[in-house]
Amino acid sequence: MVAEGTGEDQPIVVEQNAPRNSVYVDHQGRVGLGTSVLGAQLHLKGTAPALAIEDTGAGGREYRLRSKEGGDGSLGLFDETTGKSRWLVDGEGRVGVNTAKPTSTLTVAGYIDSAASSRFLPNRRTTVSSVSVRDP
Repeated sequence: MVAEGTGEDQPIVVEQNAPRNSVYVDHQGRVGLGTSVLGAQLHLKGTAPALAIEDTGAGGREYRLRSKEGGDGSLGLFDETTGKSRWLVDGEGRVGVNTAKPTSTLTVAGYIDSAASSRFLPNRRTTVSSVSVRDP
């Protein structure tokens, strides 16, 4: 299918040699990219599927929601403009903030801030006698 227009002005283009099910829309309006077996309103399938979000305004960035590496079981938000990981859940369920290599249940590369009325209570303690802090 080819529509009128050129370059990015074309509403929809599927090239003649595109892989099977490159774009699939079912009777419910769900969209599949690389699949005809849809599990959600938008379903991406492939060896390294990703969702790109690009802000083209001044100072904007391009982010990708994807695995760190294809097949590693992770899901993360990556700032493609700076090459940095903003957050990542690895295949073991560990969460990293500003790191793509979480080493514990929650790994934060940077500072943690909380509102004045909030308290940080490790391991469900009601009081904190000491907190160990490592320099990132």
